[in-house]
Amino acid sequence: MRTFLKEVSVGFRVHFRYEQAIFWEFALPILMMVLFTLVFGGGRGFQADVAVTTNGDGLASKAAAVLESMAVLSVSHLNETSVDAALHRFHAVVMLRGNERSLRITLLIPRRTDEPRREMIRAMVARIALEMNSGLMNLPVSVVERAVGPAVADVTYSQFLVPGILGLAALATGLYGVSSTYVIDRNGGRLKLLRLTPGTLAPYFGALAVRHYLVTLVQAGIIVGLAAWWLGIRVAGQPGHLLAYYTLGTFAFMVLGIAIGVLVPSVQGSRGLASAVYMLMLFLGNSVYSIPGGIDRLAGWLPLNIFLRGFRALFNEGASITDVLRPGLALLAWAVVGLLPVVAALARGIDER
Repeated sequence: MRTFLKEVSVGFRVHFRYEQAIFWEFALPILMMVLFTLVFGGGRGFQADVAVTTNGDGLASKAAAVLESMAVLSVSHLNETSVDAALHRFHAVVMLRGNERSLRITLLIPRRTDEPRREMIRAMVARIALEMNSGLMNLPVSVVERAVGPAVADVTYSQFLVPGILGLAALATGLYGVSSTYVIDRNGGRLKLLRLTPGTLAPYFGALAVRHYLVTLVQAGIIVGLAAWWLGIRVAGQPGHLLAYYTLGTFAFMVLGIAIGVLVPSVQGSRGLASAVYMLMLFLGNSVYSIPGGIDRLAGWLPLNIFLRGFRALFNEGASITDVLRPGLALLAWAVVGLLPVVAALARGIDER
């Protein structure tokens, strides 16, 4: 145990001597938080995600087409059986029911949707009514609005951004830091030396995980502290639940980082692959901006997207750990996927390169 703790302590201190690690894991996330907040002024997000259902009538379909033409809305089509589920995923559900003589619009807005988005959605629905009432159509349109679900405080852009920056920081440490450290140790002959001593490589991997986990805790403390001081961010979730879920996410990212190190023989190659994966998740991970609904559905399987779905619910909405079991299990599945090449490499001799 003393050797293990010494390995963690020494590795933790040495970690901060690498300039590239400091850049990817500390400087870049903080710089992105500052720049994106300055550019977008701490305001709300850029787009409202809306789900639409129709009764198949031509008039209702025309109204849906008008809604889809609005650039500020990301519109997805649903069937009636999925409306309840949609209320947990979208900022509003618009139900369009038409016949030859009239159109009825029922607008369901979850109470968790922030007020600026609510106003924007109302304005867009009013535009539908205006277009249907004007010109040659001149059809009566009735609009009914209902607030559904529990009330949740408005989520500003800053509140959306900070969990995303925390996820990116943990991702950088897991992918970039862990993979680089592992490849350096392997190519430098350290793993081969450890194989000559009694025991297994488990203490090495344990120390590798713990020291990088401590780095992510330092990251989180700095980012949350800066966000609380500068942006007035307040964390709604319970600290224990947040820490448990954050630990699970960082563990999954670190396993993927070790998998990158196993698959790529050189330090530069591992850093290049880790950087490529990081940039992919930066652009498609819903971390610093809300991506359109169609792309979000395609990219929703990425580890960072999965992590942030649960982490934002805990961080901003005060959800409990039982409310985020599905993304938690999905993160575990990603960890298992990452373990497969690692286990295979252990079986054939992980230090043979």
